[in-house]
Amino acid sequence: NTLGDECFCECESLLHVSLPAGLQKYGKFIFHKCESLQTFDFLDREIYIDRKFFGGCRNLNIINCPNATKIIYDEGSFELIGPNFVINRPQNAIFSDEDSIENDRFRHDYKIWLEY
Repeated sequence: NTLGDECFCECESLLHVSLPAGLQKYGKFIFHKCESLQTFDFLDREIYIDRKFFGGCRNLNIINCPNATKIIYDEGSFELIGPNFVINRPQNAIFSDEDSIENDRFRHDYKIWLEY
């Protein structure tokens, strides 16, 4: 029930990933520099997006979190991602550290929240 560090790092063929509910641990840099990755689904209720989890995924535009009650991100989780990046989440889902995300360097052109 785990994904180890760098398990898909720099994978060139990934376009879409859907992680099932019930994974207990995600490693570091799992999808780092997966430049073809466009969409991603987290099906868990509580989601932790570790450092550089999506770093360098330049074509990533949509992360869907349809069941989320809490989304926790780490510094650099979304570094160098697609310019039209959106996280779809339920309206009542908590997105950690909302104050700092408002001032984060990726804020300027991204639609960080679209609510179901």
